[in-house]
Amino acid sequence: RAVAAQTAEGWKRLAPDLLLFLASGAVAAGLARPAIQQSVSVQLAMSCLAPIPAPVLVVVLLPLLNLLRIHPIIPFTLAAPMLSGEMSETQAYLSWLAYWCLSLAISPVSMLNLVATTSFRVDMAALRSHIRPLPYAVAATSIGWSVSRL
Repeated sequence: RAVAAQTAEGWKRLAPDLLLFLASGAVAAGLARPAIQQSVSVQLAMSCLAPIPAPVLVVVLLPLLNLLRIHPIIPFTLAAPMLSGEMSETQAYLSWLAYWCLSLAISPVSMLNLVATTSFRVDMAALRSHIRPLPYAVAATSIGWSVSRL
């Protein structure tokens, strides 16, 4: 019974994240449709972002949105259908992998950081204190530039 109770409690805690991930999948599938991809607003946004290589945009700029208490899946959901076509499969895979790792490290609402704060009694400010602007910019830019050269 104790295991069943713990399992039920675990599913209750995961329900909001499961809903977020399911909704993100549906939104991403909708955004990947050709009618959306060829819309005027998407084409205008993509032309404004054209000077920045897609891997650099994904690795350097998108993770910074997570500092605004946005869950990492939301920028991924909105940007992946638009930006992945601009990259080779290898570039897209490495860019989004780097995005996810950087986002989980700096997002105050990522499950990784929430579990760390509750399980180990670590203050969120202490967790994020290791993210300094200059090292982040250098690391993210070098990763993004390296991936864009593949």
